Amino acid sequence: MKISRNWLQTYFDSQLPGHEDLSNLFTFHSCEVEGVEHASDLDHVLDIKVLPDRAHYLLSHQGAAEEISAITGFKIKPDFLRHNRAAVAEKVVAEGHIDSPDIKVTDEAFCSRYMSRFVKNIIVKESPSWLKHWLEAVGARSINNIVDATNYIMLDSGQPLHAFDADKVRGLIVVRRAEAGEKIITLDQKEVILSIEDNVIADDEGPIAIAGIKGGSRAAVDEHTKNIIIESARFHPTQVRKTSQRIGIRNESSKRFENEISETLASIGMHCVSALILSMVPEAQFGPVGDAYPNMLPIRKISISPSRITSLLGMNLSHQIMMETLLKLNLQTSIFSDEEWHITIPPERLDIVSEPDIADEIGRIIGYDKLENLQVQPLLGEIEISSSISEGIKIKKCLIDQGYGEAYLYTFAEKGDIQIEHPLASDKSYTRNNIIDGLLSVAEMNARNADILSSEDVLLEAIRMFEIGKTFKDGKEIWSLAIVHRLLKKQKGISAKQKLEETIEHIRERTGLDILSNASILEKDLTAFVEISLDSFFSSKEGKNNDALDLIQSQPLKTISEFVQFKEFSIYPFISRDAALFVEENVNEEAVKDLIISNASSTLLQKVTLFDVFVKKSEDPNIAAKKSLAYRLVFQSFEKTLTDEGVLEIMNRVYEALKVKGYEIR
Repeated sequence: MKISRNWLQTYFDSQLPGHEDLSNLFTFHSCEVEGVEHASDLDHVLDIKVLPDRAHYLLSHQGAAEEISAITGFKIKPDFLRHNRAAVAEKVVAEGHIDSPDIKVTDEAFCSRYMSRFVKNIIVKESPSWLKHWLEAVGARSINNIVDATNYIMLDSGQPLHAFDADKVRGLIVVRRAEAGEKIITLDQKEVILSIEDNVIADDEGPIAIAGIKGGSRAAVDEHTKNIIIESARFHPTQVRKTSQRIGIRNESSKRFENEISETLASIGMHCVSALILSMVPEAQFGPVGDAYPNMLPIRKISISPSRITSLLGMNLSHQIMMETLLKLNLQTSIFSDEEWHITIPPERLDIVSEPDIADEIGRIIGYDKLENLQVQPLLGEIEISSSISEGIKIKKCLIDQGYGEAYLYTFAEKGDIQIEHPLASDKSYTRNNIIDGLLSVAEMNARNADILSSEDVLLEAIRMFEIGKTFKDGKEIWSLAIVHRLLKKQKGISAKQKLEETIEHIRERTGLDILSNASILEKDLTAFVEISLDSFFSSKEGKNNDALDLIQSQPLKTISEFVQFKEFSIYPFISRDAALFVEENVNEEAVKDLIISNASSTLLQKVTLFDVFVKKSEDPNIAAKKSLAYRLVFQSFEKTLTDEGVLEIMNRVYEALKVKGYEIR
């Protein structure tokens, strides 16, 4: 969901924090911010990743404003509060002597509320500049004032809306199941063949919209439109999602319906869009709102115990702080006793259904960073662990001790035995029937990036990786182990196969697993690899496997300062260059390294590693021995792709500095 900071500011009298601080507030209290774009007029647009549990209310600027209000304590302008805004809009629009559209809902389970309204004397024209500005800021395209009004209110309130050209609608409007083979031409001129699993908005001549997804071209609003019918509804999320996936159309409207919205939003959307259209077309005449709403939602309340909330969170919170936090979230509270509070849930907060949800809301607004650091208590009693976990832990420990890194790859692949009906991507259309193909690809990619992956002290000599995971073959789900050992260059007297054999022998000695009993090591160029099934080994170890648990518990606990700190990585490619030189035997290698660093670009030079040292003695005792040093310099920018010319300029500067010290460049 793209949120304009300036649009969000219209909800508040208080000045909002800058876009960076705003991003941090969302990230640490609500949802992740995936990116920030700079828009016109000093505006910034935040791309927030709204997960399904919060999509009911947060796929809107209104929902985002409510989040910021709860987090910061800033008050939303009274007229901008969700239900106040609808009430104000309703009073603005006077109803004329116009009949409501004839509507019939044949499937109330699919369409639990359908609101409609005739509007006459419409003038379709270009939208005002302010409206086009807000839509363009969040990546929406301006079409005309009527369509733009429906899109603006959807992005503002979270309620999808649609407008039909009333003069193109024939007879009764029906919300119904599609007939098998029924067709519709959508607004973008795409022909869609429908099935009985789909739902449509139809008139006497057939479908005029795919319910919750896309309008049809037959009743589209255009420059000739004089009268419209506004639609504001609530459709079943699962049915909308299934149809959207089947026909391959997913948009802002379907995204909101398929994540489920409250029926109350339909009323807010209808009144707000009516008021907006009236402001742009004062000549318009509005009819009464038709409202098919057979099963009105009851007011939802949850009973909570403050002491249980405190226990769930692990925070010592006073009743006053809890009450203040609930009020910030618009969760009205009635206190019956110290241990019985009744919370009234806003209708749009479909994510709040139980006491733990209330605890989560309180915790995230206060901030989970306020949680105290507590030592986890040791496990008591005997715990039974499945052999796949217990033995898998022991195998992993062996490999990690040998310097192997564990990979976690997709279980979906480009080819396999079982095809996915709705794949995530074209190269993930099947369940994988082996691990080794993916592991070899990752090892090759790591080999190409070995210089940037190397430590400051030692260059990588080999890529060593493994994965234990599920594969799907011959109709079975199988635990498999794949190991790859890839040398980065030829080494005299050493082969990748020899190294992998040593690793496998180490596993056999530590676990009793004889890998080569049902698999063979394969070797290609500098890479050795093997994949085996672990199912038979796991089944032979069934029973209580507490030795793996002992292995975990025996590991010393690390404090946070002992962990490697996170460092952002660059998306741009690196360039590596070697600098080799002769120096006198008594010259300190670290001093030479410091000289290189001080004369190279501090922002572009990422690593300097000494990878080769040898002393060259002269046969003439009067000539002092020389020491050869070879350093690898790795350059990378966080802003752009480097060029050979730019790096050469830096290297020449380094060479000149080394020559000034009297060192001989090889």
